Amino acid sequence: MYNNISPLEFNTFLVLTVILIITKLGVILYLGFKIYQRKKEKDKFTFGFIFSVFIMMICLFLSRVLFFIFDFYLTELDPTRYFLSPNVYFWKVAVLIMAFGYACVLFVIDKRIIDFKFKGILAYIVIIASLIMFFYPVNSQEGFEFMSIFLFFINIIAVAIPILFLYIGTRAVKYRRPAIILALGVIIYAIGANILNEAVVAALEELIIGIRFYLYFITLLLKMAGIILYSYGVTEFTMIFSG
Repeated sequence: MYNNISPLEFNTFLVLTVILIITKLGVILYLGFKIYQRKKEKDKFTFGFIFSVFIMMICLFLSRVLFFIFDFYLTELDPTRYFLSPNVYFWKVAVLIMAFGYACVLFVIDKRIIDFKFKGILAYIVIIASLIMFFYPVNSQEGFEFMSIFLFFINIIAVAIPILFLYIGTRAVKYRRPAIILALGVIIYAIGANILNEAVVAALEELIIGIRFYLYFITLLLKMAGIILYSYGVTEFTMIFSG
């Protein structure tokens, strides 16, 4: 196996990733239940902040399932197989779905909470970057690393999400605590996502042999910590909106 990852280490990563996927599914089910309760109480449905977060969580769940197939079944964590077909298409579709989720939250916060100050530009940038990445032809490992730069760019733009959450917290005291928790969760999750960017990993491997193994472990832990914080923040938000 690439980079001398033992079967035990491989299976540990697999189990941690499954736990991450299950956690995301749990958040989706909880949000869906709260949205259903709210619709039943108000007798109407609105495409608001909580629903946009619900859509983002579905997108993150679906993209993680595709990344899971890409990582553990198609490539077995071997970067020399990332650019091969059909492997790379699973990766591209996963990123496109993830980007749509980010764009959805960015647009709704912009439109409904901060009076369309950004005119939807942040959401449009994320979508455009993901489409460029999706249609960019890849036929080499170097090409895959170059394409990964677009994913890094998407994640950087997505950093606007916790900033917007913090802005929400400044507008009303009752939103402050969940907004801060949500922001921290997104930041930690984003750090975990970015340090495993193939362009970043490839550069670090030139300096430190075997760094890929440690980065993969760190990114899973950060994502799990981020999603737990994020889930707690969402729980408080739904309690406020449902109250």
